[in-house]
Amino acid sequence: MNASQLYDYHVWANNKVFAHLSDQEEGLLTRQVTSVFSSIAEVLTHIYIADITWLNAMQEKDFNDIVALRTEKSKQVAGASLAIYQEAYREVAQSFRQFFAANDLSRTIEIEHPRFGKLVCPVEDLVFHVVNHGTYHRGNITAMLRQLGLAGVPTDYVFFKYL
Repeated sequence: MNASQLYDYHVWANNKVFAHLSDQEEGLLTRQVTSVFSSIAEVLTHIYIADITWLNAMQEKDFNDIVALRTEKSKQVAGASLAIYQEAYREVAQSFRQFFAANDLSRTIEIEHPRFGKLVCPVEDLVFHVVNHGTYHRGNITAMLRQLGLAGVPTDYVFFKYL
């Protein structure tokens, strides 16, 4: 399996969550929950912003430009409707796929972070991070749904492989 195929799992899993959330009652995304995040909308925003951040880091964009983009994109989706989240996720997935098609994902890049220092790694390692990060937070969504008395949605990688 390569990084692009692993990213396909990430998109599939996100879409499974969206499909499940679309079957739920109105207002669920912003309902307050005592958890790591205070609402499902906050989790969706967090995953989306992290995906954008890492895509831009892979593209070796300037740190301050990435911070500005994060702020702009956060305002666009924070507390939005499910349809707006779905479109935002679709757009970022399209950007990832365009990046994958145009780049050697095994190439090593260097990222400077003012707090964490220098990171040197292949781009494909960052793709793995994006997918792993999304998996972790989709688990948060499942836990929040269960707290609210609702079923979660199975998004384990093995279910993706059954397709």
